[in-house]
Amino acid sequence: MSDPQTVHFYDENAARYAGFTAGLSMTQQIDQFLNQLSSNARVLDLGCGSGRDLKYLAERGCDALGLDISLGLARHAAAFAHRPVVVADIAQLPFSTGSFDGIWASASFLHLRRGEMTDGLLEARRIIRPRGTLFTSLKMGEGESRTSDQRFFTYVMPDEWEVMLRSAGFRDVRLEFDQEFSKNGEKWIRAFAS
Repeated sequence: MSDPQTVHFYDENAARYAGFTAGLSMTQQIDQFLNQLSSNARVLDLGCGSGRDLKYLAERGCDALGLDISLGLARHAAAFAHRPVVVADIAQLPFSTGSFDGIWASASFLHLRRGEMTDGLLEARRIIRPRGTLFTSLKMGEGESRTSDQRFFTYVMPDEWEVMLRSAGFRDVRLEFDQEFSKNGEKWIRAFAS
């Protein structure tokens, strides 16, 4: 289900991408996320990218595990965060039902095609324990596009994302919006769902 051109970009540019994202802190959002979990929670960083958030999750006392579709990013994340990282697709997660207290999915679902997002959310719901928390962040907008570096993106509107989360079995959904990561005016949707 993953887009081969997007995976290729991240495989070939893992170190450069890690350098780009290193200065983009998500600590405030991670702290909000962790406030909804018990101490020592088992957390999956779904689409862990460079390992920046995975490392912070571990530093905050989580039993943190990373997952990424890109072997290049997975290797970088494991070395940087000193945590295990699994190479797998979001839509086919290699974990048993109820394996995690929380799932951190920052800027990962946005690389799935709109029709595949539901499969990924259903998988997230399957592997998260009852009353567990899912965090997601996506670019706000409509349609799909491929950037000049050949990465694929799907944009969603807030109401659409809330419907998708609820359809996957998440009942308590809270949405927030910001431009924190944007250098070009893009808006981001952040969602906490359980």
